[in-house]
Amino acid sequence: MKTPKKYNINADVVRILAGFGVVLIPVTDPFIGYPPTMGTRGFSWELIHLINTFFRTSVPLFIMLSGFLILDPTKPFDPQTFYRKRLWRVGIPFVFWVMVELAWTYFNSETAPTLFQLFEKIIGVNLGHLYFLAIILDLYYVTPYILAFLKNTSRKMHTYLLYNAFGFTLLLSGINAISYEADVITADNIITIFLPFICYYIAGYYFKDVVLKYATSFWMIVVYGALAFITAMASNGDVGAYPRQYGSPFIIVMTIISFLYLMRNISIEKLSKSKFATNSVRFLASMIFGIYLTHMLVINLFDYWYGIVPESVPSPMWLYVLFKLGIVSIVSFAVVVMRKRIPYFRAVFG
Repeated sequence: MKTPKKYNINADVVRILAGFGVVLIPVTDPFIGYPPTMGTRGFSWELIHLINTFFRTSVPLFIMLSGFLILDPTKPFDPQTFYRKRLWRVGIPFVFWVMVELAWTYFNSETAPTLFQLFEKIIGVNLGHLYFLAIILDLYYVTPYILAFLKNTSRKMHTYLLYNAFGFTLLLSGINAISYEADVITADNIITIFLPFICYYIAGYYFKDVVLKYATSFWMIVVYGALAFITAMASNGDVGAYPRQYGSPFIIVMTIISFLYLMRNISIEKLSKSKFATNSVRFLASMIFGIYLTHMLVINLFDYWYGIVPESVPSPMWLYVLFKLGIVSIVSFAVVVMRKRIPYFRAVFG
């Protein structure tokens, strides 16, 4: 008889917060670049920019959480069963939503793209928010090899692996930032896109049993906020700036701080004693993957129907952004809830 797993409410809280960030970032990104270009920076822009930067850790947080949940060398592991489950959970939604993305591209292009151009969008991961699924599928592919290493080596070797993985990501990102000639864009290839994210995947496992004295202290929040502020100021409205990239030291440190703080937080853990809180968190967490898959289509349709661009938004801009974020979140949530009523449709939402 199997022992039932102890519910980890902290992990679901991480999933919910990261999921909110994944929706918030594409809603707010268009409003970050425009004001500095046109010289119209103000309170609204500063506020939106800082909040956007605060949630830049959302994607690496998801990946750390995956490593935390999946990479367990103490448990029996069957690659065939693992691949089959993940293919159903992630592979089918990936194929379906890629087709949706390609259809949107086809019908919204001034000149109809060729089949090869659509194919290039896939292998070049020019798929909007779906790049995350490409990363996850790649990480799932190499998971048996990572687990084999973890099972057959010491903790000291695990530490070396972690340091080298982060070192690789930092060097790759740093070289790309300072040298055009040596630039290697792993994000432009579906086979290599996962490479800079291996460090986060391994870190999720590595910090699983690490107890740090000040991980949940108030000062960690202060450090996180300070790093978010520095990152926002250094990027100055450039959404592709080096400080905001997932391989920058700012985002790496912020991600580790937020992961440890949320996963070790006793106040969050105490919520599991409340049946209402537990059921609410479980329900919201179960919706996150579907909301992630749906939200960009909702944003695209919203922008298509209303045609609102940053320069046409009346002041205060932050109020409009809040309104749009609310609409996108509610509609995406409603679509995911309704999926249960449509036969065979649940699979495309994971």
